[in-house]
Amino acid sequence: MPILEKQFQAAVVEHLGTLAELAREDEAFLEGLVDGRLRRFIERGAAGLRIPASELLGTETEFNAERSESTENTERRETRNLSAARRMVRRMVGEVKPREGQLNAAHVRALLELAETGENGKCLQLPGGLLVRREHDSLVFCIAGALAGGKAGKPVEFERAVKLDGSQTLVRVPELSCVFRFRVIDWPAKRRDTIETGFVLDRDALQTPLALRNWHAGDRLRPWGHRGEHKLKRLLSKKRVSGREREGWPVVTSRGVLVWARGFPVGAEFAANEKTRLGVVITEEPIS
Repeated sequence: MPILEKQFQAAVVEHLGTLAELAREDEAFLEGLVDGRLRRFIERGAAGLRIPASELLGTETEFNAERSESTENTERRETRNLSAARRMVRRMVGEVKPREGQLNAAHVRALLELAETGENGKCLQLPGGLLVRREHDSLVFCIAGALAGGKAGKPVEFERAVKLDGSQTLVRVPELSCVFRFRVIDWPAKRRDTIETGFVLDRDALQTPLALRNWHAGDRLRPWGHRGEHKLKRLLSKKRVSGREREGWPVVTSRGVLVWARGFPVGAEFAANEKTRLGVVITEEPIS
């Protein structure tokens, strides 16, 4: 710093400090954005991770709320989306790949091209024994060979009792290599975030026994925002979830009634509303 001050001017140190602070703020913003997108849009299954291509690219997410049509704002939004997409790619690859392997800029660029213009069924082999495949409007990240057939065996079946005793309950499901986190949160009466509402359960509406299990044929759900009840199998088909990925698809039941299923809004009768005092948020993470 003394050398910079001597060769340029004293103000250079202050300018560098300001730039460093701005860089830290941008870093924190992008990390928060990536965490939010991964939490909301990733679906974990026996075959690996699935994410809608549009959500990876950021074409249907937070930044589209910006209404300005100026070229400058558009360019800034596209730059932020691209930066977030690169981070998301690296995070997902790091979670799934079974062994060491260096992911470089060319790999990331090819993967983003697959998300933007790739044809259905097209695959991309990545270092570390990872395969990414385009399935309709989504990308599936999995261990190479998992989508091609994998090992034949018994269907993935499990059932765990869930007890909401405190502010947080963890339920391990080794069959899916996942940990499910049930968080009880305060829900202000004047809350207006309708997007979040559809993914938050009303604590008081839940009744025991509360269970986390794999889906069964005949399971039905009326997701928040839907007028009628649907078979979960039909909802998964509309979401273009393949038969193999449906294995062990997790659901939560309250006294035998479906209240939550991975990748969908919560059951309409159990969703947080203006009368809710405590909400329940369900997330899942890989077993570390």
